[in-house]
Amino acid sequence: MLTAEQWFEAMRDAAPPSHDDVPITRDGRRLDSPEAVREWLADLAERRRAGEVVVEA
Repeated sequence: MLTAEQWFEAMRDAAPPSHDDVPITRDGRRLDSPEAVREWLADLAERRRAGEVVVEA
């Protein structure tokens, strides 16, 4: 695992993000808009309320 300092150092010379540089969840959802993120968070909250063991990363 990287420390914050190591991560910052690695990102110092990184290229800027491209227009399609968006998070993609393990189930393939593209979180490319505020609405998509809200929908994903609502689904995650519902799954947790239902007692599912949810590990998302």
